[in-house]
Amino acid sequence: MTTDVAAPAPRTEPFAFTGSGRDYFPIWLTNVVFSVATLGIYSAWAKARRLRYFYRHTRLAGAGFDYHGRPAALLKGRVVAVALFGLYSLAGYVSPWLTLASVAGLATVLPWLAARSFRFRCRNTSHRGVRFNFNGSMRSAYGGFLGLPALALVSLGLMVPFWHHRLKRYQHGHSAYGRSAFGFFGDADPFYAIYFSASLLTIGLGIALVVGLGLAGSLVTLALTGSANPTRVEPGSAAWVIVFSLAIVGYLAVITAVQAFLAARIGRHVWAHTTLGRTRFVWRIEAPRLFVIRLTNLLLTVVTLGLYRPFAQVRLARYLTEAFVVVGAGGLDAFEALPAGDVGAYGDEAMEFLDFDIGF
Repeated sequence: MTTDVAAPAPRTEPFAFTGSGRDYFPIWLTNVVFSVATLGIYSAWAKARRLRYFYRHTRLAGAGFDYHGRPAALLKGRVVAVALFGLYSLAGYVSPWLTLASVAGLATVLPWLAARSFRFRCRNTSHRGVRFNFNGSMRSAYGGFLGLPALALVSLGLMVPFWHHRLKRYQHGHSAYGRSAFGFFGDADPFYAIYFSASLLTIGLGIALVVGLGLAGSLVTLALTGSANPTRVEPGSAAWVIVFSLAIVGYLAVITAVQAFLAARIGRHVWAHTTLGRTRFVWRIEAPRLFVIRLTNLLLTVVTLGLYRPFAQVRLARYLTEAFVVVGAGGLDAFEALPAGDVGAYGDEAMEFLDFDIGF
């Protein structure tokens, strides 16, 4: 007689974020003041303090993450980044041919910087003493950051979803936690579907914005001038200021909504198809909630002349972090550590200078 024993249910470990805007505000304020006072030199130390704060307040299974990047290495990387793009800017004042040559030079070195950036960020991130790692090849980096962008440009944007898919596959598929490698098995087809939906969303919201502004303009001018014709409103008048402000807010709302839609849909797809051994990931991020957080953060930051910025960062980090769930049969203690190495920060600083999305 045999007895069937049910397999143990996979253990679920939600992420948590324990930081607060009130605690982070003095750190942020100190970073801003010292960065300005030192003409940007302190910004490397400010970045290290900021990342350490957010990493250490991001917790999984009762333990926080940690950031090990040295400010001196970040400063050297920042100097190199500023020098590279400073030469590009100066080339524009000398000769168009020199500008083209500098663009070609930057395009040639950009994939190397990207690979170094991923490696530096991973190797300087740890959880429970185990560091992350990145082993993406330079060949794949040049394909993802040079070859595919060229194809996307030639195809008039039709290759952008495929390019985005390959970037995520390069980033997730070549990362590791200690000696255990991540895997990525997502297809490119969902990227095309998501981008197509985002295009329809952009068109729909754009039409709604134009119609809404027309109606709002008529109502505002009727209430303030007695005429329902917005074309008769003089620039600088109260009605003009209100309608112009509504147009700016509406435009920001449309852009934020599309960005939130792409981030949520692609993020959920990518993490649903990312594995770490037998461990899976679930990112329960929702586009409407992300849209509200981003838009209100932006508006409150503008209204408070930037003082709401640290609270906005914490608010967004809490939502993005606590939407993550790790699903696996065992804990994270089984993963074997990898000896730490010293990786330069040049790529990391250059990618941040270009405002690339390189967060893992």
